[in-house]
Amino acid sequence: HEYYPSFVRTTMPKIVWRIVRVLYEVLPRKSNAIIIVNDCFKRFFKGYKHTVTIIYAPLSSEVHRTRRKEKKSFFKVFYYGGLSRDRGVMDLIASILDLPEVKLIIAGKGELKETIVMLSKKYGNLNYLGWVTEEEISSLTSSSDLIPILYNPAIINNKWAAPNKLFLAMAMGIPVIVCKGTLMEKIIEDERCGISVKYGVVDEIKKAILALQNNEDLYRELSRNGVKAFNEKYSWGTVEKRLVSLYESLTMKDRN
Repeated sequence: HEYYPSFVRTTMPKIVWRIVRVLYEVLPRKSNAIIIVNDCFKRFFKGYKHTVTIIYAPLSSEVHRTRRKEKKSFFKVFYYGGLSRDRGVMDLIASILDLPEVKLIIAGKGELKETIVMLSKKYGNLNYLGWVTEEEISSLTSSSDLIPILYNPAIINNKWAAPNKLFLAMAMGIPVIVCKGTLMEKIIEDERCGISVKYGVVDEIKKAILALQNNEDLYRELSRNGVKAFNEKYSWGTVEKRLVSLYESLTMKDRN
């Protein structure tokens, strides 16, 4: 799910990074099967005799969204997760400060918490909730109009990320904004369920928000496409069959 060596490469001594990288690539050889969350991780397991199965982060097929009102006093953007610069949080905030009809709700914790708290007291269309539960995340996502996932692609773990929030948004028919040069860009382009922007370019983020706020036809199209793709490819009902098939193949090998 995560490429852990990328976490320690810039924060730990080189020898520690090398040890973590070797463990990451060698320990799976002791397993009977390997489950990865997307194609990007296949490169680490080339030549393995073990079964490699791709299981995108599954969600229940029963996920649904509160009906979106055609006319609202504001367009709600909801960000949740780590509050760090590599997640594009400050760029996101900068993009909405002069958009009074756009309201940005932020939940999470991290290095930018104090800065965000200070800004939320200054700007009326920015609201910081602090840390929220999984149940609250589901409810807040359901009532939102847009989910931004603006990870810096220069970081390997961000480049290959396919987080639950992407699939939750798709399941609920909520368009997303992601960064170019990431796996998420490929997914949303293939499924036509969001807009990609260049990382760190505030004007592109703002244009994407305004396009979704003002173009109802575009919004509906991306919304429908997301739900369709989720139901056909990423729901638990689809993933379950692949997982059961893997387990059955392993038990057959044991019997033989």
